[in-house]
Amino acid sequence: RGTTYHTLQGLKEKRLVVKFKKRNTAYFTAESPSILLKILQEKNEIIKEILPDLQCIKENKDMKPDISLFLGKEGIKRVYNDILETLKQKGEKQLFAISQFEIFDLLPKFFPQWLEKRRKLGIFSYLITPDTKQGRDLFEQVTKQGLGEVRLTPQKYTWDGSLNIYSDKIALFSFSAPELSAVIIENKTLNVMFRNFFKFNWEMLDSHRP
Repeated sequence: RGTTYHTLQGLKEKRLVVKFKKRNTAYFTAESPSILLKILQEKNEIIKEILPDLQCIKENKDMKPDISLFLGKEGIKRVYNDILETLKQKGEKQLFAISQFEIFDLLPKFFPQWLEKRRKLGIFSYLITPDTKQGRDLFEQVTKQGLGEVRLTPQKYTWDGSLNIYSDKIALFSFSAPELSAVIIENKTLNVMFRNFFKFNWEMLDSHRP
């Protein structure tokens, strides 16, 4: 009885039932179904009133970062596709990346196709990666194919992911199984900060080129 009473009280607060007393006993009866339409109309008016402010917040990327999380291999593919789509839409041709080689093993079919799409779009990448045999092989491959420029870090600096800076966005990847994930942050202020951090390291690594 207690649960029923509290449920009815909740429905009363939502104006879906009416409460009245008869001979000191509380009774509840359903409101007219038309009340549902009235409630929806009221909520619609509230949404119309606040919608311009919500839209303003959404469009103002400098006010608050727009952050999206993607999980699994399909999520990682979506983020890499977003890199190409965003640069294509903005008419931009530069990509700054700090990455390991797991992506080739993780997506053996997808990633070579993605590189070919990037080449066709004429997007030039600046890549920082560890100074290993794979890194030197990649250096030769990228330079030969005109896909970008590579600079190598000392082997003691390794990581299990990737950082990509493009347009007004930053993409962060974690390649550590089983929690494969990626995050896109869209914010001009953070993008400029990461971009300058990347350029500083790029210049510092000039002497480490093979």
